Amino acid sequence: MHFHRAKLSGIINGIDMDHFSPTTDSALVAPYSAAKGKKANKSDLLKRLGLKGVTKPLFVFIGRFTSQKGIDLLIETLPKIAVLECNIALIGEGEESYHEALKPLVSYYKNIHLTFGYDESFSHQMYASADFLLMPSLFEPCGLNQMIAFSYGAVPIVHRVGGLTDTVKRVETYQEDSCSGYGLIFSSPTSRSFLSAIKKGCELFEDKKHFERILNHNMRCDFSWGESAIAYGALYEKEKEIL
Repeated sequence: MHFHRAKLSGIINGIDMDHFSPTTDSALVAPYSAAKGKKANKSDLLKRLGLKGVTKPLFVFIGRFTSQKGIDLLIETLPKIAVLECNIALIGEGEESYHEALKPLVSYYKNIHLTFGYDESFSHQMYASADFLLMPSLFEPCGLNQMIAFSYGAVPIVHRVGGLTDTVKRVETYQEDSCSGYGLIFSSPTSRSFLSAIKKGCELFEDKKHFERILNHNMRCDFSWGESAIAYGALYEKEKEIL
């Protein structure tokens, strides 16, 4: 691919902003249009999952239990996350070995909940309840979860790879007039680096006004296919000229 780099163009994916809209999502107990509206959904989800502490940050993982998604790194780091003042909810399906590795952690730590399997409506409820989305992917050509998280007002915590680098800007560089989504980024696939980003998330969560400002900004951004479609059209026209 490096050899052919002059021939290649990268265009990010988009999401269906109507399908992933917290203002109209029928799966939610309380649709909302701003960050403050998340509280009712979070309170309801925690109650159903048996997790306590609506004022604590809620970290969620939504995805396949495969090595690509960084599940090994997540399992390694979970005990260190669980001792923080937070709650953790995981949902996904995939390799049975990962399910077995997660079981003892969920049994031991009372602030971790695991749903093995996948349910579309429940995943929407998790996005709507989450304060942070965990995406420790080892590689990610683009990824959609981080864009869905933006739409629902959850801050993504992502590994600095592929499309995650293209679509998530560091919260430290936040600018109100930007059309980018902001999150927390860790640079190396190590437990230490991942945990450091999560701790920064806990600090951000405590700064309520700034945290809410970031959420509301992300929720206002457009992550639809609109810009991507324009890029595809421009590339098509460029190739027509060459031919």
